Amino acid sequence: MVSIFWILQGQSFEFALSIGIAVLVISCPCALGLATPVAIMVGTGKGAEKGILIKSAESLELLHLTNTVVLDKTGTITEGKPKVTNIFSLISDEELLKIAGSLEKKSEHPLAEAILEKIKEDKIELLELEEFTSISGRGVKGKINNKYYFGGNSYFMKENNIDISKVEDNANKFLESGKTVLYFAKENNIIRNNKCSRLYKRYK
Repeated sequence: MVSIFWILQGQSFEFALSIGIAVLVISCPCALGLATPVAIMVGTGKGAEKGILIKSAESLELLHLTNTVVLDKTGTITEGKPKVTNIFSLISDEELLKIAGSLEKKSEHPLAEAILEKIKEDKIELLELEEFTSISGRGVKGKINNKYYFGGNSYFMKENNIDISKVEDNANKFLESGKTVLYFAKENNIIRNNKCSRLYKRYK
């Protein structure tokens, strides 16, 4: 109503809209404050279901500034399928993959499929998983041998009070080369850092 009032007073649409938004923010700040992160979380989760991986919320927010997208003649930037390319582990690689695969086997995320493909190649036997939970845009968690394990991005680790400082330097090197980093932790302790190549969806 306040926007309509100012338009009727002869003010510009931009001015009237800014006044309306100001009133909305003052009247219900909590709803607006929660709307953006929830929308981003749901959006990244839905994107993953469709095979579109979004590196971060910041990347999604900056997407509106894009005015040109250049692709090769097939319409892809990569082969369109993620795979495990590097492993940095604080335990043996095989033990790490066993935990990661056991945790991800119930997930439908494209990166989970890449990990399971690596498990299949290395013929690693998986462990029994209980209480599996998937958090869209964050990661997965579950219980293996009566211990809780977590797998996901850095935001997911920090939200669960898991210190990733021991592997952050290595992770940053792979992030700089355009790879997506997944962290895995046992209880509150990081156990590994698995890197999968970034996935791009094929556009027609």
